[in-house]
Amino acid sequence: RATETADALTARLKGTPEVAAVIYIGGLARGRMDRYSDLDIIALLYEESRQARDRIASFVKDASEGRLDIDLEVHTLEHFAAHERNEIFRWDLSHCRLAYDREGRAGMLIRDIVHMSETDWKDRTVLQVMLLQWYIFPGEGYLSLPEVWRERGDMRAAHHCLDFGIELVTNLLFALNRQFVPPAKWKLDYLQELAELPDGIDASISEAMITKAFDEKELGRRLAVLRSLRGPLMEIAERKVGMDQEQMTQHYVSKLM
Repeated sequence: RATETADALTARLKGTPEVAAVIYIGGLARGRMDRYSDLDIIALLYEESRQARDRIASFVKDASEGRLDIDLEVHTLEHFAAHERNEIFRWDLSHCRLAYDREGRAGMLIRDIVHMSETDWKDRTVLQVMLLQWYIFPGEGYLSLPEVWRERGDMRAAHHCLDFGIELVTNLLFALNRQFVPPAKWKLDYLQELAELPDGIDASISEAMITKAFDEKELGRRLAVLRSLRGPLMEIAERKVGMDQEQMTQHYVSKLM
């Protein structure tokens, strides 16, 4: 029913001359609608028009009839192009469905917004590797940040830094698969769909997430789980960026700091 409602609404939008394009995002675009979902739609106008906005608002009111929550954003093409290109915006558009594009301008705009060169992906991967080395995978003779906080006597801060290490592992996996990082509510769900993952990654992350107590024993157990991922993660990273870990460090220092 949700898709039928969205398509019926799009049909009315297509009949509005000021509308340049209609974009489905969220669960509607990704085929993941359920009873907790809204209809997330973006309508793009050629230029600002109060009359068009009022007409679109009436379309939404007619389509919802109290049964569905419809979140329909209206932007001009110019405003949409100037939107802050943050991670969530780019992730949404990398998974969007273009329901209507009168002159093809929206499609070109979306491709520009989500474009990342190989250099961009390499830099993103190297940055995540360096952060992971700092937080979880320090060189021989160095302490990780969780271990530093253990030495300082604050086990809560130690475990919190380890929690962030889990975030860094997942961020690296999305970068290795040339994917933007989803919002937190979708992150672990979409992690399972990535094409290239180390064996047993889901079980390892699940085990590392468990915190039975803010004590040293638990910190050691959780760190050991994450550190078991170092070899598989670095093997994929080195292959993807064409650099070993020493070269990644040099690239980070010379290009990214």
